[in-house]
Amino acid sequence: MKRTRAFNQLLNFILFSIILLITSCINEAENITNTTKSEFRFDEITIAELQKGYANGDFTITEVTQSYLDRIKDIDDNGPELNAVIQLNPDAMAIAEQLDKELKEGNSRGPMHGIPVILKDNIDTHDNMFTTAGSRALEGSKPLKDSYVAKKLRESGAIILAKANLSEWANFRGDMSSSGWSGINGQTKNLVPTQMLALAKIQAISFKAIKACYPFTIKGGLFSLLCYQPEAVPVSLKTLTFLIAHECQCLPLI
Repeated sequence: MKRTRAFNQLLNFILFSIILLITSCINEAENITNTTKSEFRFDEITIAELQKGYANGDFTITEVTQSYLDRIKDIDDNGPELNAVIQLNPDAMAIAEQLDKELKEGNSRGPMHGIPVILKDNIDTHDNMFTTAGSRALEGSKPLKDSYVAKKLRESGAIILAKANLSEWANFRGDMSSSGWSGINGQTKNLVPTQMLALAKIQAISFKAIKACYPFTIKGGLFSLLCYQPEAVPVSLKTLTFLIAHECQCLPLI
């Protein structure tokens, strides 16, 4: 079936809108990256590497815990203000000191000993943190006991460092809710937008990319993009637009 002129104009408009959106996301990502270039000693360090460092005396659990708390302050509360953490555990440093003491005495609880973790704020923790599921209806709510997950983490020596923001009620608040938004903490942002599907070489995209996205193959409501990739990537218009907005966090999701 031949495409009508109106249909081709619609596709051109959608593609041009996508290119503009991606370009704005790239600029935002560059700004965020520039504000987070301060060296973080434990960037992408593994659990095994942390345990090796503890064993060798390269750093202590207290030092690691403080570094992560500082990191949250630098990029969540300040800088790009990612808004990813709802609350910090006020007892985190005291727990770290106790775990350091255990290590000095030759007692390790296992591979999670002294490992900082952040739990989603719909996982109950019986401590000085609240569990809200991101809802203002549960603001100030304290569980009567640890969830099984929290209990086993504590027993293994992990440090529950903080509670993370989430889609309020794990996205059960409504059909049109925004991913990563809660009434308690607002919208969480993405630190570095990922490259999108067929738009692989995102930094090189320009207006000419519109022509590079042809031909389209319409099959059951799907179309294939041939942008900088040898193979077609079938994806619906709605899904592609949603993914770009979701990954870039430039616009509110609907």
